[in-house]
Amino acid sequence: MKLMLPVLMLCFIVCGCTAAKNGGTAASSAVSADAQIAADLDKVGHKLVAQAARTIVPNKGAKKVRKHGKQYLATYIDIDENKVSTSMNPSTSGQGQYVGYVRYVERTLECRGATKKAALESTDCLELKSRGVSELIHYDGTKWVY
Repeated sequence: MKLMLPVLMLCFIVCGCTAAKNGGTAASSAVSADAQIAADLDKVGHKLVAQAARTIVPNKGAKKVRKHGKQYLATYIDIDENKVSTSMNPSTSGQGQYVGYVRYVERTLECRGATKKAALESTDCLELKSRGVSELIHYDGTKWVY
């Protein structure tokens, strides 16, 4: 009986340490899984913004030109692909495990010229407005869906 108490204490100590180690491993693997999911979100977010920059109309390659008084104005929308931010939160709905936010800025620029050709070729353009865009996507357990 005297020997049993120290053996039981030793058993609790060893089992408790083993459980703590296993719990720590599970927690660290969950953190690394979240980091991988966040890295995937960043990659998908940059891909989405690059696609938006290519397909937005009017763009730098296809400006919208109009006459304003004696001048021509060429207007287009530009997206800075280097200023993309992403973040994610756990989902509260049944749509997936996480909700991802992809944020970027659309800038509307205007170039002026005496002729239509001069307005189209002008590099001295003014920013008329900018607007922040937030795209929402969700993670379904294997990939980001948009």
